[in-house]
Amino acid sequence: MSESTEIAQATIIGSLIEDNTQAGSVFSRVRIEDFDGQYRLIAEAIHGLRLDRKPFDVVAITDEMTRRGTIGRIGGAAEVHRIHGFHFGSVDYSVQILSRIARLRRLEQIGLQTVTKAAASDADPLTVAQHVLTEAQAIVDGI
Repeated sequence: MSESTEIAQATIIGSLIEDNTQAGSVFSRVRIEDFDGQYRLIAEAIHGLRLDRKPFDVVAITDEMTRRGTIGRIGGAAEVHRIHGFHFGSVDYSVQILSRIARLRRLEQIGLQTVTKAAASDADPLTVAQHVLTEAQAIVDGI
């Protein structure tokens, strides 16, 4: 993960912890799976709390991650506190960075899947091309 991607993810998560009202806007533009490592685990906890219509802060997120059994995978509550400190950057710009990187990753996956499908002995070019088209259109549409 590049340094700018890590800073963008920390900025997004830290800002969400600081201001819960931004969560709807952020999660409408990036998916949970667009986050990496500890940021994904924290984003999953935040999203879970949102779905349950519960407010979230460092304590609530730590409690939710403890309940899910994921707090140890990020290094404990201290890591949630550390990431919370990253709420000083532009959330919108950070979301743009993360969205761009996530779309490039998805395009890379399409390329790898295309190579695998095309190399199959029973490959049908039309079927492979249709798969590429459908997956690429989903990226363009922001799905």
